[in-house]
Amino acid sequence: MLPRVTGFVLALCLGLPTQAAAAEKLRCGMAEGFPPFQSLQQGVPAGFDVVVLQQVAQKAQFELELVAGHWDDIVARARLGQFDCVAGMEITPARQAWFEFSRPYYQRHGDVFVLQQSGRYRELGDLVGAIVAGDRDSVLERELSARGIKKSIRVQETPSKEVSMRMLRDGEVAAVVMPDAVAYRLAAELGIAIRPLQRISLPGAPVALAVRRGNTGLLHRLDASLAGLLAGGQIGADWHKACPACGALPAVH
Repeated sequence: MLPRVTGFVLALCLGLPTQAAAAEKLRCGMAEGFPPFQSLQQGVPAGFDVVVLQQVAQKAQFELELVAGHWDDIVARARLGQFDCVAGMEITPARQAWFEFSRPYYQRHGDVFVLQQSGRYRELGDLVGAIVAGDRDSVLERELSARGIKKSIRVQETPSKEVSMRMLRDGEVAAVVMPDAVAYRLAAELGIAIRPLQRISLPGAPVALAVRRGNTGLLHRLDASLAGLLAGGQIGADWHKACPACGALPAVH
């Protein structure tokens, strides 16, 4: 039995007024606590990935319905076919067994973060025997495997990055792994000082729109709309609005 999703549904009618009655519905999942990429701001879906998906849906003449929830729940429900797509998913080998992806539109680089005042942890090897808040199928797990210390560090999955950062603040975990933009945004909101322990040496993960494997027709429509937005420079403009202090959008290599 799947965990209960703690989220809500918000319907966004994005078609032109003259086309709204005929617009196809597109039901997609998103994370609820992953700013500035995906989150709920005063109950409303927000963030860079959300804006991109909204624009893709509008360009492809879909009526978009967003479902916000804990990330692992969203991914599990998408695997069961309960969503047409998922916003801003990192492409990993494990996920490619279940999903097909649009062209990537940026790349996320993860860091391992600890509290600023923590002098015990200076490098990844110092976390042996400790608990780290991270994600399933993450670049951290691959990094730990490459170093031969995966079994010596407990990676604890959490409902959201916000929960992970609160656990770091409260001393429940020694470190957290997340993109820089997410880490510094959440740390500022919680009033804590953090520092990167060590940048993960593996390449960052490309991020794309995901559809359930086999739904090739939908994938092609979404990808074509995304390609148009990329070509017109809209994606870069969206990023600067979502995170003005974050610099240039990390390009896919």
